[in-house]
Amino acid sequence: AVETYRELLEENVQSLPAIDALERLYLQGDRWPELVEIYRRRLPLATTPDARREVWMRIAGLYEEAIQDRGQAISAYLSILEELPEDLVSLRALARIYREAEQWAELLEMLERQIPLIPQEQKVELLYEAATLQHRQLGDPALAIHRYREILAERTDHPGVRAALEELLQ
Repeated sequence: AVETYRELLEENVQSLPAIDALERLYLQGDRWPELVEIYRRRLPLATTPDARREVWMRIAGLYEEAIQDRGQAISAYLSILEELPEDLVSLRALARIYREAEQWAELLEMLERQIPLIPQEQKVELLYEAATLQHRQLGDPALAIHRYREILAERTDHPGVRAALEELLQ
């Protein structure tokens, strides 16, 4: 069955019935690299940014979970952000991957891109994580102090900020 649909797809690269059938077959058979290729064939057929985002999300998920190729997952999420720069799901996924990989500068960028997009009550924790990164991993105490003070302006009782500031100002 797979060969028949592949031949059909070779004859017509935009054959949705062949793409749909191969997607089902590859999913059933846990054939992840082939499934990624089918999703990549769907991309030119996706006519809206949201439709392309959905396909890229599938690709990113396969790379991240089934294939376990962090670099390709990052590329897929970045492809979403090229078209939809404020996509919180992609920004959060990239932050998670960068945190796990200890890619601190990239993590900081993803955190900073999220800050203007989220409700005020969630900003404090992202600001705290960014400040802690600048303080502990990136060695930028001046920026860390600025961020910690920004947090205190919002929430004077934040646990950890005062201790971090005392440590930095000694």
